[in-house]
Amino acid sequence: MKKNIAYSISSIELILGHIFLTLAACVFIFYWLSLSTEVIISAFGCFIFGAILASYRSVVSIFSISTICLLALFFYSMAIPLHHLVYSDYDSEGVSFVTINCVAALLGLVSSYYFVGKPNFFAKQLYKDELVFGFVTVSLGVIALLIAISVSVGFSAYLSAGYAGRALIKREVGPIELGLYYSIVGFLFLAYSWLYDPVRKRRMLGFFLILFLLFFVIGVSYLGIRRPSFFLILSSLSMYFLKVRGRVSKKLILFSLACVFLFGIFASFRQVLSDQGVMAAFSYISGHFNLTWLDLSKSELGAPFRAMLQVKDHWFIDGFQLGKSYMEAFINIIPSSILKFSASLSEQYTKEFFSADYIAIGGNMGFFPVAEGYLNFGTIGVFAEFFLVGSVIKYIENKAIVNPRPINVIWYAIVIPWFFFFLRTDFSSFLKSFVYSILPVFFAYALCYPSFSQRQKSYFSFTIPKRATNSE
Repeated sequence: MKKNIAYSISSIELILGHIFLTLAACVFIFYWLSLSTEVIISAFGCFIFGAILASYRSVVSIFSISTICLLALFFYSMAIPLHHLVYSDYDSEGVSFVTINCVAALLGLVSSYYFVGKPNFFAKQLYKDELVFGFVTVSLGVIALLIAISVSVGFSAYLSAGYAGRALIKREVGPIELGLYYSIVGFLFLAYSWLYDPVRKRRMLGFFLILFLLFFVIGVSYLGIRRPSFFLILSSLSMYFLKVRGRVSKKLILFSLACVFLFGIFASFRQVLSDQGVMAAFSYISGHFNLTWLDLSKSELGAPFRAMLQVKDHWFIDGFQLGKSYMEAFINIIPSSILKFSASLSEQYTKEFFSADYIAIGGNMGFFPVAEGYLNFGTIGVFAEFFLVGSVIKYIENKAIVNPRPINVIWYAIVIPWFFFFLRTDFSSFLKSFVYSILPVFFAYALCYPSFSQRQKSYFSFTIPKRATNSE
């Protein structure tokens, strides 16, 4: 793959890079001088130029997974600092401290994108049908969900439990909703067949995809959970953005932003929706909606940053863990019913900083990988963690562009929603969820197509290498 990767840097990128590094240096200098406002403003500019640089590193431009992941880090890193810039209702020193570590994470991401490089060209693909595998996976995912519910607590108890009750059920009996995630991956294989088929229109398949998407989102929303719907919609959009090479209509951009915003405020009314139904939810929204719902720094976007603010004066003073939480994450993959080795950082954080009543109703505030990186190795650890994560993201992106066979495109599609989840929790919780929610489907795919890696050359032909431009 190395021969298909471009490492050259344009003169515009050099100028943007100098501005980016200057702003990053200013962030740390202003922190050393205890200038909180200047730290926030410099960090904001640093993220903006970092996003521009990331778009230059991708032939899909701003709609690439590498750029959108960087923007996700921006939203989670800057929501509270920008709020504090206006209202000054947080500890300035604490906000500055967390902000500089978020900038270290940004530096790690951008550095990894340049280290890995970008593809020189798009491949011209000879279509391969994955319809059967997609339909089977969707069906088995739904069946697995139904069996898990019926065997564990029964449909009546599950549906009548409400959002909080279902959270407690999952805590007691395990992840009974894994089938939803298997169905999502199966859906993506079907979406791949529909998007990448150069000959047949497949209207019936398109109709099925739309119908499944609607029923899935409505059903999952009724249960009061948003992650599966969020994963399904963002993964589908990621695949589409890759297929059209970033040439996205304004209507679809607005739709994408609206979806992200709705997922952000969903927590404000999901318990009412799940417990009392759609009409009660509409009544609740009309009677309780206020502008504070629009300030996502108080809810979705602010939670990870606040986690680092809260543990700063309690956990960081005990010294660095030197990789302890990362090593424990691999042991914690073992089901807790077999071996409960250690509590994840998100569990420790929730138990230490939130009431027993909150935990009793299913509350879990997650964590922040920036905080985990610092907890293990300091600011250098934050940079290193996001450099490694960014390298994986960029590698997956390049593979999907240079060789867009089904497995590469599916990996590409799931990166953005899983990166959002990565930013909301600790490595142990992320790894365990990923292993059980996603890898079984890819393992099944490998069993179904054991010699596909040897046969892939017969499915693809490549265009004459052509340097990618930003307009591509």
